[in-house]
Amino acid sequence: MKRHRQYWRNLASGIVAAFFLFLLMAAPLTAGAAGQRFTATGEYTMSDGETPLVAKERALMKAMHAVAEQAASYVADYCKTNNLVVTKDEVNILSRGVMKIITKQYDKPKVIKGTLCFRVTITAEYDSDEIHSLLNSMKDKETALLMKSLQANYDESQRELDALKEQLAKAQGAEVQTIKLRIAQNERNFTANQWFAQGCDLVKQKAYPEASRAFTEAIALNMLNPNFYYYRSLSYFLSHQYKQSIADSDKIISLCPEHALAYQQRGVTYLILGKYTLALADFDKVIELDPRNISAYSSRGDLYDAFLNQREKAKADYEKVIAVTPQSEKEYILHGNAYQALQQYENAIRDYDQALEINPRNVRAYCIRGNAYIALKQYNNAFSDYDKALAIDPRCISAYNARGHAYIELEQYEQAIAEFDHVIDIDPQNAAAYFCKGFAFYYLKRNQDAIDAFHRCIDYSHDQYWIDKCKGYIRHLGGTP
Repeated sequence: MKRHRQYWRNLASGIVAAFFLFLLMAAPLTAGAAGQRFTATGEYTMSDGETPLVAKERALMKAMHAVAEQAASYVADYCKTNNLVVTKDEVNILSRGVMKIITKQYDKPKVIKGTLCFRVTITAEYDSDEIHSLLNSMKDKETALLMKSLQANYDESQRELDALKEQLAKAQGAEVQTIKLRIAQNERNFTANQWFAQGCDLVKQKAYPEASRAFTEAIALNMLNPNFYYYRSLSYFLSHQYKQSIADSDKIISLCPEHALAYQQRGVTYLILGKYTLALADFDKVIELDPRNISAYSSRGDLYDAFLNQREKAKADYEKVIAVTPQSEKEYILHGNAYQALQQYENAIRDYDQALEINPRNVRAYCIRGNAYIALKQYNNAFSDYDKALAIDPRCISAYNARGHAYIELEQYEQAIAEFDHVIDIDPQNAAAYFCKGFAFYYLKRNQDAIDAFHRCIDYSHDQYWIDKCKGYIRHLGGTP
C-alpha cells in the first residue's frame, strides 16, 4: 500500500509541476512581489470575418508582445549579472513567461474606415526570482520545447492573419468570401488557444473540473489539436475521472499514433486502476517510441517492483535511469528515485540535494528526500524536509501523508491521525488517508472509529485489493462491510 500510494503521490506531483511550467507561457499571471515594471500599448484593427471580442484580445496580445520586447534587455542583463548563460530564444521565452500584468486599461473603440480599432495599455511587472525559477525549469528539454512551441503558435497565428488581411485587401469576386472564411477559422483557432490558456490558469488554481470544461471549449473550436486532449486528460486524471482521462488519451493516439506522452499518461491511469498488463504495454510503447525517456523507465520500474513482483526487471529499468547523466532538476529527482527504489538512500539524498540546489522551492524534492531520511531512521531530518515543503505549499498532500506515515512508524498514532485529517480537509475523497486513519485507530483500539474510516476508504477507493483489505479489517473488528 505504501508503494502504491507513494507512486500515485509522486506521479500526481510531477503532472502538476509540468502543468505549472506550461502555465508560465499559457496565461498572464497576477502580480506578486514588487519588481521591475514596464508599460506598453497594443492596438488592433478588425477586418471582415472578425468579431469585436476576439479583436479586443488581439490588442491585448500586441500589448503583451510590446512589453516583452521592452523587458528583454532587463532579462538579459539580469541573467548576465547572475552568471546565467542564456540564448536569444531563451531571453524571449523568459520575457513573456514571467510577465505579470498588474494594470490593464482599454480605450473606447474607434471607428476607422468603417471598422473598429481597439487600444489597450498594460503595465506588467517582472520579478527576478521568477526569472531564475523559470530558467531552471527550462533546463528540462521537454519543458523548453513546449514553452517555445506555445509562443511560436501564437506568433504563427498572427503572421497568418496578417497575410490573410493583405490578401483580402486585394481580392475580388468569389475569392473574397474564401479569404473571409479562412480569417474566421484563424479566429476560431485563436479563441481555442485562449480557452486553452484559461484552462491552464484554472489548473494552477487546482480547479480541475473547471479546467476540463475550458479545455472542452478549446476542443469544440479545434478538434484536431492533440495538446488540447492531452491537457484535458491530465485535468481529468487530477480530478480522479480516470475513464475520461483514458478516453482522451485514446483520442490523441488515434490522431497521432506516435504521441509518446499519450501512452505515458494512459499507462499511468491504467496503473491507478490496477490494470497492470495494460499499463505495462503502454510503458513499453513509450520506450519503443523514445528509448531515452527516463520517465518511462522509472514508471515501468515502479510497476515491475511494486505491482508485478519482477524485481530483476525493475532493477534493470532503475539502472537505465541511473545511467543517464543528470543535467536538470527533473533528472536529478528521477535519478534519486531510482536509487531510493534500489534502497541506496544516501545516493538518493545526494541527488535530491542537487535538485534542491537548482530549485530551493521544489516541494516534491523536499517530500521525497524526507522519505529517504525516514528509510534511514533520520526522523529529525525528515520532519524538517516536510516542514519546508509545507512552508512553501501549505496544501501539500504529499508532505502531510509522509509525516503521517512517519508518526505511524514511530507509533505516535494520534499525531498520525491529525496529519491524515489535513489530507482529507484538502481532498475529502482521498481513500488512502481514510485507510491510514483506520489503521491508526486500529492500534489505538478505537474500534468504531477504525470501522468508520475503513468504510470511507471503501467508498472512495478504485482498487479492489484495498477494498477487500478494508472489508477484512472491518470483519476483524466485529463490523459489517
